[in-house]
Amino acid sequence: GSPTISYRDDWSKKIEVNMSYAYNYNDVHSINNSLGQQLSTLGPTNFTNNSTGNNNTFSHTFNFDMEYNIDSSNYMRIKPNYAYNGGSNTSMSQYLQDGVINQNSINNTGSNTPNPSFGMIVFYQHLFKKKRRNISVQLSYTYSKQTSDNTENNQILYYQDSTAAVNNVAPIDSIVHRLITHNTVTTTFRASLTYVEPLNPVSQLEFNSQYIYHGYNTSAYTYNIDSLSQNNVVD
Repeated sequence: GSPTISYRDDWSKKIEVNMSYAYNYNDVHSINNSLGQQLSTLGPTNFTNNSTGNNNTFSHTFNFDMEYNIDSSNYMRIKPNYAYNGGSNTSMSQYLQDGVINQNSINNTGSNTPNPSFGMIVFYQHLFKKKRRNISVQLSYTYSKQTSDNTENNQILYYQDSTAAVNNVAPIDSIVHRLITHNTVTTTFRASLTYVEPLNPVSQLEFNSQYIYHGYNTSAYTYNIDSLSQNNVVD
């Protein structure tokens, strides 16, 4: 679903506000089952493949806009915003083979992606008594964080023959239980100062000065998860 709420009003003769909130949500489930037989020169291999998946995504978005007509010479506008996008995905599958090839593959994966962001724009303008002469200042700031946590839990159990598979003989190989994390933070700041000086009815001079900052930080780690559910850093 995706409901949206909007609000607009004059808080006074000088202040006008406009705000909105939106929510979006999606939930997808999947189930797949198959079985069959593979033929080779060594003989047949029977297989059964079962898998389930669940994918959830959602977002919150909030916007606010306020215009403040202070007087005939001064004007201000403030626009903050906030958004949160998130999701989770899980998948479980089992692939069982018996015959020429005897193995059981069990795969479980999961991921979480919480991604918040927010920002604000502040604008101020002053009009001088001389027509078209004005000065304005604008400040803006944005912040966003992207996070991804992915889990893998894969097991491949090998059997010597079909009788061993039935009797649940201990596997020869192999188990992988791993957590992979990614984090990226981005920040941006901008300050702008503008002065306009009219020269005649059809021309003017405009002076503009800006300061811009971009910040970026990212990290990624891989962990092996042991039998006690302890995380051990790999890289």
